[in-house]
Amino acid sequence: VRPAAPTAPDLPRGPPLGLMFRLILVAAASVLFAAVLALAEAAITRSSRVRAAELADEGRGGAKALGRILDDSAAYLSVTAFLRSVAEAVAAVCITLAVTRSLAGFWRPLLTSIAIMTLVSFLAVGVSPRTLGRRHSDVVGLTLAPVVVWLRRLLGPIARLLVSLANLATGGGYKDGPFQSESELR
Repeated sequence: VRPAAPTAPDLPRGPPLGLMFRLILVAAASVLFAAVLALAEAAITRSSRVRAAELADEGRGGAKALGRILDDSAAYLSVTAFLRSVAEAVAAVCITLAVTRSLAGFWRPLLTSIAIMTLVSFLAVGVSPRTLGRRHSDVVGLTLAPVVVWLRRLLGPIARLLVSLANLATGGGYKDGPFQSESELR
């Protein structure tokens, strides 16, 4: 006869540092990826077709990809928003698992995880990359536009499906989601 499996409160806390290190590493990588996506979004929404054409005339790498994005920015922004949400969710789960392994009880780990992810999301994904993306929109846009084009090619159908499901839930909506296009920015 095997003994019963341990219940959640009976699980050992603390020391599996290998697990803690992996959780924190995955969380940090996810936050970094979300920050890069927020950086790209800010640069794209700050850019214009005219500026992309000027950069293309100068022969700058990434200008054609940037122009392509600006021709249909809502479709590209739906993909970056989807991936940014996934990355932030992964980070939140990893941090919550790490904190739960370190702190006893229910409320302490819960509130600690919420506090950590609120600060990280606001500073590292919200404010800082968006400020940098807006401030350096040409360099960021040119650098990240080819990556965003590739991501849309890979994940565009999934983002479009999720937007369609959201549109069904809200009784209608936008083909590529309620994301800003250049015409909406004017």
